[in-house]
Amino acid sequence: CNLSVAQSEGTNALPKNIGFLATAGETLAIGDVVCVNNSGGAAKIYKADANAAGKAFAIGTCQLAAAGDGSATVAACQNLVPVTFAAAPAAASIGSPVYLSETAGQGTLTQPTASGSTVFILGYLYFANAVDTTCRITWQPQFVSTIP
Repeated sequence: CNLSVAQSEGTNALPKNIGFLATAGETLAIGDVVCVNNSGGAAKIYKADANAAGKAFAIGTCQLAAAGDGSATVAACQNLVPVTFAAAPAAASIGSPVYLSETAGQGTLTQPTASGSTVFILGYLYFANAVDTTCRITWQPQFVSTIP
């Protein structure tokens, strides 16, 4: 038996991933790349950042709704997840690796180069149309290196 479901691309209207409940440690928007931090005594999720100590890794992205500090949200952590970019990627970039950006909470198609930054692949671009700045990626996180 084959089952196929047609789903629209370019929006976050239809989740295509597995997620978990989490508490935001700061204001988050759909597509923000997040890490977990226990600095306040309770684990919360924060915007991940390739050049910020303690935040240069990613566990998922903010999936369903924007959340304020202390609010509950859902973090997507498997399959196709929404990721926010500074500029809308072009369709020609589909399949390219997506890196954790040196801008908190964002993905980038350009590998970080600043001294002290972490090179962390989030996954691979699955959908892009040169219009939407939040696009889906296949979530396949992998640490590459730290730039000396």
